[in-house]
Amino acid sequence: MMRKVQPTQPMRPMRRTTVPLHPSRPGMSLVEVTLSIAIVGGLLASVFTAVGVSAKRGFSAAQRSKATWLARDLLAEIGAHPCEADAGNILTTAPIDLGDVEELAKAAMGGDRSAYDSVYDYSNWVSNPPVDMAGNALTGFEGWTRATTVSPVNPESLTRRTSSDTAALVTVVALGPNGERATASVLRSQVTDSLRGMTEAEGNSGGGVIDSIVDGISSLLSGTR
Repeated sequence: MMRKVQPTQPMRPMRRTTVPLHPSRPGMSLVEVTLSIAIVGGLLASVFTAVGVSAKRGFSAAQRSKATWLARDLLAEIGAHPCEADAGNILTTAPIDLGDVEELAKAAMGGDRSAYDSVYDYSNWVSNPPVDMAGNALTGFEGWTRATTVSPVNPESLTRRTSSDTAALVTVVALGPNGERATASVLRSQVTDSLRGMTEAEGNSGGGVIDSIVDGISSLLSGTR
């Protein structure tokens, strides 16, 4: 007895499932993009503001240093001269107002100071722009003003007096084009001039008692002893 053979079903091909290496993600919404731009913009603005403030502070510090140097430079020059008035009318001349910035800025450029031989020669001296001792304008100080007052004073009370030239309060002010201001002052007297002369004489002879006295006073004032 013959067995009936059932026809075989053809095999279906297997489907291959492809898995993406990077699964798809939803895109950023317009709100998210706007917020991101706002955050980045705010950070950049803060950075630029900080950089600007730092640069401005650096410039201001440099200008203040220039003003300080300008005032101390002229004060050192004046301090090299003796405290003696060449004429009596210098003592009675009223000092200029170093606080009147607008009036000081109107001054012309100062002249040659090489012939000055007394601190009183610098009384009410103003120069715009500042100049050196020979009367040449200082480079890099366009728009600056430098002025001095030399007032005869009582060395004990520092009150102004016109009866004696034995002591003088020297004040130098330097004014910058952007409001910078530096002031330097020193009290000069004929007593200190005498000590200086004695010190120089002792120095020429190899040093001596005056040098020891001056060194001792300086040490006590500076607190090094």
